Parts: sequence; structure tokens; C-alpha cells
Amino acid sequence: MRGRSGSHCDGRGVTRLSPPWSFWSEPLCTSRPRWTRRTPLPCCASAWSRLPPRGPPRPGRTPVPGDLRLTVGERAVSLHVGDAPTTRGPGVNEVLTLREMHRAVERLHEDVRAGRDRKAALREVDPLLRRLGRAMAGILGPDVGRRLVSAAADARRSGRRLRLGLDIGPGLLGTLPWEATLLPGEDIPLGIHDVLLPFRVSGATEAAFEVTGGEGSPLRVVALLASPQSVVAGSVREPLLDLETEELRLVRAASTAAGSLDLRVLSSGTPEALSEALAAAPADVVHLACHAEPGLLVLEDPSGARLPVGAGELAAAWAGRPPALVVLAGCSTGALVRSSRDDEGGSRYLSGLAQTLADQGVQTVVAMTAPVRDDYAGDLMAGVFSALTAHGDVLEALHEARSALDQTRRHSADGLPEWHVPVLFAGSPVVRAADAAGASVAAIPRPKVPLALPSGRFVGRRALLRAALRSLDTHAGLVVHGTGGGGKSAFLGEVLRLRKDTGAIVAFSGPVDPDRIMDEVADALPGTAGEALTGTDRDWRDRLDALVRAASGHGDSAQTAVTLVLDDFEANLRYDAQGTTAFTNQELGDFLTRWVQGVERATLLATSRHPLPSGHPGGDRLAHLPLPPLTASEAGLLRLRLPAVRRLPHPHWLRLHELIGGHPRTYGYLDALLGTARGPAEDVARRFERLVDGGLPAARARAGGILRTAASDAVRLTVRDTLLTELLALLDEPVRGLLGTAAVFRLPVPVGALVSDDADTAGVQEPLSRLERLGLISPVQGDAGDLYWVVHRWTAAELARLQPLEAEKGHVRAARHWSARFARTDLPRNQRIIAAQEAIHHFVEAGLPGDASAEANRLCGILHSAGHWSAEWTLCERMLAWVPQDGEQAAQIHRQIGLIARDRGDAAEAVAHMERALEVSTAAGDRLGVAFAAHQLGSVHHNLGRFGDAEAGYRQAGEIFAELGRERDSAASAFQISLLEEDRGRLVAAQEGLRAAMETFERVDDLEALTSCHRRMAGLAERAGDLEAAMGHCREALALCDDTGDRLAATSVRNQLGTLWILAGDYEAAHGEFDAALREAVDRGMTEEIARSRQHLGVCARHTGALDIAEEHVQAALEINTELGRITAQAACRGLLAKIAKERGDPLLGLRHARCALMLFSRTDETRDRAQTYLAIGDCLRTLGRYAAARSFYRKGIVEAENAHDVPVVSQIRDALDTLPPG
Repeated sequence: MRGRSGSHCDGRGVTRLSPPWSFWSEPLCTSRPRWTRRTPLPCCASAWSRLPPRGPPRPGRTPVPGDLRLTVGERAVSLHVGDAPTTRGPGVNEVLTLREMHRAVERLHEDVRAGRDRKAALREVDPLLRRLGRAMAGILGPDVGRRLVSAAADARRSGRRLRLGLDIGPGLLGTLPWEATLLPGEDIPLGIHDVLLPFRVSGATEAAFEVTGGEGSPLRVVALLASPQSVVAGSVREPLLDLETEELRLVRAASTAAGSLDLRVLSSGTPEALSEALAAAPADVVHLACHAEPGLLVLEDPSGARLPVGAGELAAAWAGRPPALVVLAGCSTGALVRSSRDDEGGSRYLSGLAQTLADQGVQTVVAMTAPVRDDYAGDLMAGVFSALTAHGDVLEALHEARSALDQTRRHSADGLPEWHVPVLFAGSPVVRAADAAGASVAAIPRPKVPLALPSGRFVGRRALLRAALRSLDTHAGLVVHGTGGGGKSAFLGEVLRLRKDTGAIVAFSGPVDPDRIMDEVADALPGTAGEALTGTDRDWRDRLDALVRAASGHGDSAQTAVTLVLDDFEANLRYDAQGTTAFTNQELGDFLTRWVQGVERATLLATSRHPLPSGHPGGDRLAHLPLPPLTASEAGLLRLRLPAVRRLPHPHWLRLHELIGGHPRTYGYLDALLGTARGPAEDVARRFERLVDGGLPAARARAGGILRTAASDAVRLTVRDTLLTELLALLDEPVRGLLGTAAVFRLPVPVGALVSDDADTAGVQEPLSRLERLGLISPVQGDAGDLYWVVHRWTAAELARLQPLEAEKGHVRAARHWSARFARTDLPRNQRIIAAQEAIHHFVEAGLPGDASAEANRLCGILHSAGHWSAEWTLCERMLAWVPQDGEQAAQIHRQIGLIARDRGDAAEAVAHMERALEVSTAAGDRLGVAFAAHQLGSVHHNLGRFGDAEAGYRQAGEIFAELGRERDSAASAFQISLLEEDRGRLVAAQEGLRAAMETFERVDDLEALTSCHRRMAGLAERAGDLEAAMGHCREALALCDDTGDRLAATSVRNQLGTLWILAGDYEAAHGEFDAALREAVDRGMTEEIARSRQHLGVCARHTGALDIAEEHVQAALEINTELGRITAQAACRGLLAKIAKERGDPLLGLRHARCALMLFSRTDETRDRAQTYLAIGDCLRTLGRYAAARSFYRKGIVEAENAHDVPVVSQIRDALDTLPPG
């Protein structure tokens, strides 16, 4: 395999091959290394990292005119600085040029969102944004630019910040990212400037940015997440918006806030839900996360279908009392709306949704002027909310969050520059109502329906709420069942709150009988309907019949509509060892049957730890909904409601969630145990009195404020509360074993995962149903409607303590399940990675480190090809702890870590691990391991240009492979040696070695290796000046790539074919090959190929006279090669930059580049491209009139080219020498 040092482009764009390593499949491969760049790269905008210290953040102010106001129009530009005279500039007449430049930036962002490599886009976007920013500053005019720079300098000296209102004209002007403007002589754009704080303004003469409701009050945030569902062919398709992820982002924002933040996440995405929440309690911030259309947000109607909503409908939701800040988290909600064409045939642009809201009275609106990555939007708003809780000024908060994120991005080189996309729109200052300012969280009233929590306090469960409401369209009732403390009552209360046609509501908790129910129904129904049911001496049957007659004959449905709510209904049931339930009072069962079968407009809603008895006549009229554990985001939202748990550090919370899972009551117990002054809810206090001698004070004293003790006690309290021990005693051994197996799984799994391979899944359906009826296991519906099963984590922890042997057996079965899933190549890569991680976990828990190591070996191959090197490195280090340190497995792991280090550009680390692998294999007498290590160590030396060391490694490996009868691997080592010969200029020896290797590869039918050989033969033909033969070999290589489906190798071949088209003078064909190669390289994260393609495009641009573009491409390639430590490739880039500089009229700069290239070549054994460097130096000296010195370098170049047998370069230098003037 060839190292990276020999893979480079010379000044003519000639590419040569670097065949790669096939991960974890020890046979050597002869094509390019398959890896994805993930290490930090130097940022092109390095000047931006020198941000001056910020001035102290200022608190929000009362409404005052902006410090500066910049008005940009097509006919004039004006700047107002306080009360100073207006500074004017010319109008903007280059909008189309700026828009096209902006579109180039947008296209790069689109490529990244489509899955292409961030690093490559980063290198392109930063310079392009800088050029756009300079151009935008230039069109403002010199007077305006100087005045802005002067104002910024004054503010910087005085340690303050200036607010800069941007009033941008209509049309194309408004589509440009004015926050990207770079003022003359400055390196920091407006969007992340140190003293200028830009915001958008339209027409208003004053603006205010104070958001918090009052001194000492929390920042009150109401979040509406809208994700409409669609109905296709009678089935419900769930929405595209990932509600779980959106909730997690909000949880993170609230959890990391610097001050107090009260977050209410609504359980419905309708405008009505927002209106109700704001009517119940005002909010400082309304956060809207949803999909968007031009000028519209896509919310939900009451049925869950999509409902496009404009600014007018949103304004109606806050009924004349708008919040101080509206956050529009949908993409492009700040962009202008492109409307019909104007009178002259051009496009009209109307105000976007954000600006329209500001114009209609919202004080401030944060919106995105273009699509951004979800992670960026989440991190941004987390920073904004944190800053708002600290000082309350939204302009300061947004600016600080943008700047902080960009600081992080530039230091890690891990993300696109998106600081120019989030924008603040300022409207009219909000006059805060006296009763709203300083309103506390406790002021939010409870809704009038029973069981319901205050608006926004219910946690998640959006999909289940939708399912429950849909079921009531076709059933007369709903029974929500699940383990005790799982949140059933609150869930049913939210169903009641969302359901608008409940009629009269009659609610009971615990034991109940038909007569009590009918008494309450009679009192609840209005008018004659209620009077018809009165009479305590009447039998309940007679009164129920009267309700049936009233409901069927009454014209006004509102008079007889009634909803019966039965909470904690398990108190009316008994169950046996089989998990079968029965009514403790059979008359109650008869009553409920008649209720759901005979009464029109009557609904039954119940919660129970166990399902209602099966087989009773009214059962088919009832829908049953098992309630699973809370998801991670829902548990995070619950954490925000628990003061003591909320204060825990995030790592502690993660460990707690792993122990407890999604069980609400256990978290409630834990919060009470950790709490001090503030008492728990009344219900929790009563439970402590029942479960613990001495109640809560005694329990707190025992826990002593120690988290580990409190968590264990909380789990034990839940065990007692849910009667887990008693329930387990009802189970026979097979059912208990099934539960033990299910409990070890950390993720929901199908029923097939719970049985052995040869077992019939039908045989476990009844035991699973029994466990479900007892509340010990929960079904979860998958995306495709499949049923999965999961056990609460606290239950699993208790089972592992009680049944350690069953847990160990369960881990073995779980490991086999996930291992089989990992082996399925038809699954998406991310799902396979999760499966492998779970399999490794279960193998380790089962005490099988060897199996865990074998699974990790397979996972490393996927992680490496996906570019997840950090995860792969961590996994390899874990594996070293599982295997003997002096065995072949340890050597193999060291070789893999060495490959990771090599591909990350860390040569020293790569050599260290490869040498360690060689040492271990040598000591163990493992000849094959020695050969692998020697070959791979040779590839690292080859990368570094140490040709002698590389040849020694290759020859040692080849000899051992031959002794062991591994013909193919021996040929691979010979192939690598032929590449070394080519790099040394020994073309005949290189060609002979290639032909010998090709014979072997043809014999063993190794198409990938043959592809590499054809590419190298093409390179040799090119050096001999036979372009037709070179193109023939490249076409053979492309055909082989098609046969093998190797897109990575095809990308390298396209680069090589493009260089041949350049030599043939067909630059259009060359550009097509290079552009296609670059797109493929970016798509696959092939950083070396990205550098190669960028350099080739630079060569192509140079030949067409586009020297600016050529320099930009080659400079980007040089940065990548420098980071990767590719010395020869750096030298080639320097040589090409020398030619570009000379052609741009700067021969002195060209001379510096060329001499740097020559110095770099001197550090390697590379000979071929030195001739091109001597030619570049000679050309620069010639331009400077130093003909004698130029003649000397031309002659040196001829000697180097002849030694390298490079016929075209010899001819090129001789032509230059022959035309050199005397002197």
C-alpha cells in the first residue's frame, strides 16, 4: 500500500495513487485509504479568533432610539449616529452580484445538510463569507464605512457597545445577510462583532430589548411544538418533526440556564393551546418550533392535521398582550417572501413572518433567515435563554450566543459558520401589564377539568395523546393502564383538557359503586336531564335507564353529554396468580357494561394498574392504552419540575436516568428525599407516611442528602408502592425467567428477542400479556406499527438484585439478539452501530470479554469508514483491557489504533502503535502478525517520505507473506515497492513491478487491486508522454470500479483522468471530472481526495485565467495537506502557488513559494516534482530580469526531469531555456 506522501499533484495537476488499507480484514488492499477526516483543521478565518475582550453586558434598557441606524436602499445609503448629522453614501446597484455570491454560500450549506463533510465546507464557506462581507461593506460607500469604523473604535475605547439598527430596503436587498458585513480594516463581521450589536428594524423610531417580566422573577417561556400528522389511505402517518429531539433541546436550554427559567411545553400544537396557555399565565418568551412555509408556520388543528398560520392568527393567540420575545425556530422564518412578479417582470419580495410580527406589535422576534442545522439552533437558543436569565437583554443575549458558538466552532473546526443566519427583528416596545410583571410560577391556575395539571406542566407523550383522542372517536371509553406511579392520572387529565366535547364530568378515585356514580351524575347534569335521575331510594338500574331515555330523546346533546372518570380503578379489581383480573363488585362491572353500551353521548375514562377484566360484555366498546416509561426528553422535562433533582450536575442526572428510567413517581420520591425547606406535593407526603415509619423526615434523615443513598431508597420506595415483591411472588419460574430476560434490555425489543432461536414466539404471547396485566412490562408501538417490549429501569435494577443468575442468562440472549441485528447489512448504519454497542454491553455484563472484543472488531470497521475515529479509538482502548497484552489480539488492536492515528495525520502516534504491534507479534512468534505490522509501518514511513524505511518494511512483509503462501498479500507488498521506485524516478523498475503484481491479482481475481495497477500504469504512460495509453488505463480502472461498486476509487480515477484532459488541453472536460470527484469526495468525507480535487480545480482555473479562484482552491488544498503532514503534497501546492503568483504579476511571492517547495522536497526522497519546482523558480527569476540565475535553475530542472524520465517536463524546460534572453 502506498503512503500519503506519494499521493500528490504536481504543477500540471498530475495525480498519483495511494492504495489503502482494508480495515480489520487483514489481507492487504491496494487502493486508497478509506477514512473520513474528523480532526480539527486550521480555520481560514483565523483573524476572527482574535476577538477583543467584550465590554460588560448591559441590562435591558427602557425604550430609546438606537445608537446607530443604517438605512440601505437602492438609491441611497444613510447612517444616523445618535443626533449627529447623517452620513450618506451611494445607492446599492450591485445587488445581483451580491445575491449570486450569497447563493454560493447557501449551496455549500445545502451540501452539508445533505450529508457532506463539514470540514470541506468550512474551508470553502469562510473565505467566501469574508469576500461577501467585504463586498457588502464596499457598496455602503467610503464615508459610511469610515463613520461606522470610527463609532466602533470610540465605543471600544470607552468599554461599551453600540446597537446598530439595520433598516434594509425592499426587494433583493432584503435577501442578503447584512450581519455578514465586514467593515473596512476590520476582521470581525457585524454578526459577531465585539462592540456593534446589529438588529433589523423597519420604520420604528425606537426599540426595547428587555425581556424578563420583573425583578427577581423567572424567565417565563411557553414552547409550542407543532408536528402535524397526515392521513394516507386511511392510516395515520406520524409527522416529520422529531418531537423527542426538540424537547431534548428545550430541556438542555432550561437545564443550563444561568438563572431561573420556567419552561412550559404545550402538549398540543394548535393556536388554541397557545392562547389557553397565555390566558392562564403570561409569558416573557413564546418559542415556536415547527415546519415553515413562506410567510407561514405549519401548526396543528384540533385533529392533529396541518394548519398553516400567518402573523395575524398568531397575534390573535396573545389577544393584544404579545410576549416580549417570540422565537421562530422554523427554517427561513426571517426570510422575505417571494411573491408575484412586479410590473417590470421582476420578482416582488414581501416582508417575512418575523418582520410582519414585529410590525404588528411584538417587541422582539428571533428568526432564521435561512435553514440551519438543528444542533446549531438548539445550542443557540440554549445560550440565548441562559443569557436572558442573567441580564434580560435579548439583543445582548443573541449576540453573545452567536459569538460564543462561533468561537467554539473555530477552535474545534467542527461546524459551518452559521452566525449570520439568526437575526433579531425589533418592533414596538411592549408595555408590560402590571399584573403580568413579576408573576410567579405558582400563579398559573389549574384547569377546571379533574386530574389535569396546569397548562404546560404536563410532560410529553404527544403521540400517545393523539392515539388516545383518536380512540375516543371510535370507542365509548378509554382505559389507561400501567405500573403504579407511571403518570396515568396526569395523562388522563391531559386527555380531558384536550378533549373539547366532554360534557359534564363526574370523577372518582379508588373504590366506587354504581349508586355513588349515579348520584354524582344527577348533580352534574343540567336541567331536566339531571332531575330525571334524582332519588337516592331508586335502584341504579332504574336511574341509568332514565339516563338512556333522556340521552336518546333529548334534542340538546349538551344537556345529556357526560364523561365518567374513574382514577386508580385497580382498587375495584382483584387479580390471581395468572394475572387475571375480576371486579370486586360484579354490579360495578354490570353498570360499566351498560354505561358504554347503552348511554348515548356518555364516555368512560379510567386509569388502572391492570387492564379491566377481559370478556365482559362492554369490553369491545373500550379502548385500552398501555402507558410506557417516559422517554429521555420527557424525563428531562420532568426533571425541570423537581427543584432538588434539577440542581444535580448533568453527569449525575445521566446516571440517575440509567437507574430509574422513565418512572415519574420514583423521581418524585428522590426529589423529596433530597429536598430541604420546600415540602413535596401533598400526595407524595401522604405516600411517605404510608410507606416509611416516621414519614418523610425519617426517610430524609436516613438518606442524609447523599445522592447514591437517596436514589436507592427511592427505588425501594417504588418497589413497596407498586407491590413489586408481591407481584413477583405470583409468577412461576418460566414467566419470571421471561421477565428477567426482558429486564436486561436497555432498549425496547420485539418479542423474538426474548426467546431462544428455535422457540416459537407464539408461546410467549400469553405470558407477556400476563406480565402486562400485572404492570411488570410495557408494550411500545414502533414507527411501523410493530410491537416492542420494555421493562422500567428501576424494575430491572431490582430484578437484577433478586435474580442475578437470570440476569446473566438474559445478557447472553440479549447479546446474541443485538449481534444478529448488527450483522444485518440491510439496516441503516446508525442502527447497526447502536446494535453493536448494545451487543458489546451485554457481552461484557455476561462476563464474555472475548465475544465483546470480537464484536468490537467488527464495529471498528464501520466506525473507521464512517470517520467516527474518536469513538473507534475509545473502543479500541476498551478492547485492550479485554485481551492479553502479549497476544495477537492486542497486536491487532495496536495496528488499528496506528491506522487511526495515521489517517488523522498523527504520524508519531501511528509509528508508536505500529512498532508496539510489531514488538508483540515478534515476541509471540506470530509471523503473520509481524508481516501485517511491518507492511503498515512501511505505509506510515511512506506517508512521511522516508522511502528507505518504507522499502524495508514492505520487503520484510513481502518475504513473510511469500513464506506463508499468501500470494496475494505478497503481491501487494511488491506493488507498494513499485510505487517507491516510481517516486524515486526508476520508471522501468516501477513498470516491471506493476506488471508482476498485476499477474498475481488477475490470477486471484482481485479487481480492486487491478484497479490500482491500471491507475499506476496510467501514471507511467503519462510520464512517458503517451496520453492515449494513459487514458486507456484510466478507463479500464473506471470500468473495474463500476464492477466492484467502489465509488471511492472511482473518485481518485476521475481526478487522474482530469489531469490527463488538462495535458490534452481540454479544460472543460477536465473541470467536469474534477468537479464530480470533489462532490463525491465531500459526500464520502475523503479528505485526501478533497485536497487533491481542490488542487486539480486550481490547476484547471489557472489554465483558464481565473487566477483568484485558482489561488483559493490551491490554498485550501495546502491547508489540508499541511494538517495531514503530507510533505510532498505540500511542496506540489507551493509550486503551483508560485506559478499563480508569477502570473498575477508578483514574481517575488512566487519565488518565496517555489523556494519553500524546494525546501519541502529536500525533506523527502521524492524526485519527480523537483523539476517543476526548478522551472517555477527559473520563471520567476526570468520575470525579475535575473536571466543568469534563471538559466542555472532551468538547467538543474532539466537534470532532475531526465533523472525522473519525465519527457514532457524536459521538453517544457528546454523550451523556456531556448527562449531565455542572454545575460
